Amino acid sequence: MEQSLVSQQELFHREEVALASARGHLAEVEAALRELPPTAEDEPAVSVDELQRTLTQVNRQIDSMGTVNQRAVEEYDAEKLRLDDFEGEVERLTNEKTELTGLVQAIETKKREKITEIVDHVNSAYQEIYHELSAGGHGEIVLENPKDPLAGGLLIRASPTGKVVLRLEQLSGGEKSLASLAFIFAMQRHDPSPLYVFDEVDMSLDGINSEYVGRMLRHNAEKAQFIVISLRKVTLKFAHRIFGVTMRGDGCSRVVGLRLEDIRDVDERDGPKAAGMTGPMEAR
Repeated sequence: MEQSLVSQQELFHREEVALASARGHLAEVEAALRELPPTAEDEPAVSVDELQRTLTQVNRQIDSMGTVNQRAVEEYDAEKLRLDDFEGEVERLTNEKTELTGLVQAIETKKREKITEIVDHVNSAYQEIYHELSAGGHGEIVLENPKDPLAGGLLIRASPTGKVVLRLEQLSGGEKSLASLAFIFAMQRHDPSPLYVFDEVDMSLDGINSEYVGRMLRHNAEKAQFIVISLRKVTLKFAHRIFGVTMRGDGCSRVVGLRLEDIRDVDERDGPKAAGMTGPMEAR
């Protein structure tokens, strides 16, 4: 009898332990359920068997993934740090590119503005100078592409007195020389140089135009030095100093001082030998 009583007490104790364990497990489940989002009112109930099947399927998927890399989190953090560094570098380079692009655009804008300004200034001087050299002609310098000066060239237009010229190629050799000289003088007026060397620029000019050029050289010589090689007395008469270069029988060149009265123009009948010269005159 006593032995039966002891057995009943042990059984009762085991049941109490199992009940306490079940209550603890129930409390854990209830706590876990409270952490889950609330169930919608219209959400259908899921049976335990269905949940069991879903759990089994998920476990199989986990098993198929193989062994879990325990360093995956550390490797992810390291790669994430590298990614952040790369993104920061990309952002820095992008900002620098934007700044450089803006700087290039600003420089290009200033270049176009400066070119337009210089062309306008030179054109104003060119019109005045060509009008004087050609005794009333009209000339101008224009941009081939005014909207984008860097995408085009420069056009020189010249119309001598009494002529309508559409193309520069229609001018004679002397008229082209006047147009070129007018451009040089216009550039000199905009950006003067201390020294100019002209080599027979009056070769294609007649006497009247040569005198216009000589007078222009004499006027501009007040601000710069001109070395002019010429065979034309009409040009040389405006020189401050005249030197002759000649070659005698020994094949050596000699520089001699000359007087204007001793020089005969190449247009005269006697030619340059009348002054005892076989080479060009150099006037400074």
